[in-house]
Amino acid sequence: MNIDTVAAAVEQIESRGQWYVERGCHRGVMQICTRWAKVPAAQLWIPEVNRREGKRLLTYWHGKAHGDWWATVAAYRCGWGGLSGKCGKAYAKAVMVRARRLDGTGTLDLQTVRPQT
Repeated sequence: MNIDTVAAAVEQIESRGQWYVERGCHRGVMQICTRWAKVPAAQLWIPEVNRREGKRLLTYWHGKAHGDWWATVAAYRCGWGGLSGKCGKAYAKAVMVRARRLDGTGTLDLQTVRPQT
């Protein structure tokens, strides 16, 4: 599993690839919150910029999660609560199932995922 596969799965879950999706302060294909973006909010409508910001956030959480993709995706969804396992579990499952399909292997690397309980 790599960041490109996970980012593509996040995009499909968040917006189904539609660039003009807005929910509150979240915008674009990966639903980036304008508060956390390092680019002006208007640029989040540009799919390439939005994807770059999404991957930046995934990279940040992946480091905090010590390589655990489930915790990374949960944290992408709800921040520190996701990292600690308090929220984001259903979201993480949906993204990781999609990522597994996109990966083409049908399996996940057991060292980078945790079983859902």
